[in-house]
Amino acid sequence: ALAGRRESPDPTSRRFMAEAFQSTGGLVRDSIRGMYEPLDYPGRLRNFSVHSRGLFKPERISREQDVVTFEQGGRGYRFTVRERGDWYDLPPLLEAVNRALEESDVPERFVGLDGAGLFAFFVLVIPDRFREFAQEFQLPLEPDADAQRKRATKGE
Repeated sequence: ALAGRRESPDPTSRRFMAEAFQSTGGLVRDSIRGMYEPLDYPGRLRNFSVHSRGLFKPERISREQDVVTFEQGGRGYRFTVRERGDWYDLPPLLEAVNRALEESDVPERFVGLDGAGLFAFFVLVIPDRFREFAQEFQLPLEPDADAQRKRATKGE
């Protein structure tokens, strides 16, 4: 090998896949724990918006105790989060985001990827097409938006 020459990335590696999704703007990497800050569900919604390529545009986001509300395309949405200490309750958030996309006639949805550490990963895709892609490239999907929290708290 020549000095200074970079190896070609392995297109089947998880890191390569994550970088590819990140470059398209469709990968959400979200902390599953608040740690030293209060849980910020409106911030989580804005994070999904930033990575939606303009397809998810929540407005008038608010949180009153355990109820989060927002509007998308003139329709109102709400979800209730369960108290989990400093851990985010991601399933109702993801369901609300995907419901808003569906009711806006957007074919894409956020689909869970196998997470790592204190992060959950979601990618904006057309689910049926993506499942074939994921299977071909052995990309591990995670249908349970709460799976990473469950793994992280196992044994607590």
